[in-house]
Amino acid sequence: MTERTFIITKGNVLTMMQTVWAFVSDAVTRGDVTVTFTRGKRSNDQNRLIWAVLTDISNQVVWHDQKLTPEDWKNILSAAWKGQKVLPGIDGSLVVFGQSTSKLNKSDFSDLIEVIYAFGADQGVRWTDKSLSVFEKYREAV
Repeated sequence: MTERTFIITKGNVLTMMQTVWAFVSDAVTRGDVTVTFTRGKRSNDQNRLIWAVLTDISNQVVWHDQKLTPEDWKNILSAAWKGQKVLPGIDGSLVVFGQSTSKLNKSDFSDLIEVIYAFGADQGVRWTDKSLSVFEKYREAV
């Protein structure tokens, strides 16, 4: 059996549940079926927004006398949001295990974006036109 994905929203829940029921009822006649519920991954608008604001922070904030890349800021801010674990590496250095953002659902990604905005505001970051325009598109899509 091939894997199927059904996207269920508040607007289509009844119709989609009938479709899912029919699919599972048919599939189970050929063997056991596993049903998994997940939330949707981050949207393209969320992805564009996070990189725009991380770039603004990277261009404007010096952290402990260092200019950091947007990727560095993503690691720092996601670790601040969800916590981190630090273990000694095999050479005696420290290895930091932060929060991966690639698998975040839309809700968690929105929470992370809020943390980033709060940090930027605390640091006096002035959001560029690009960040603001992406934010407006993102708000419209939510």
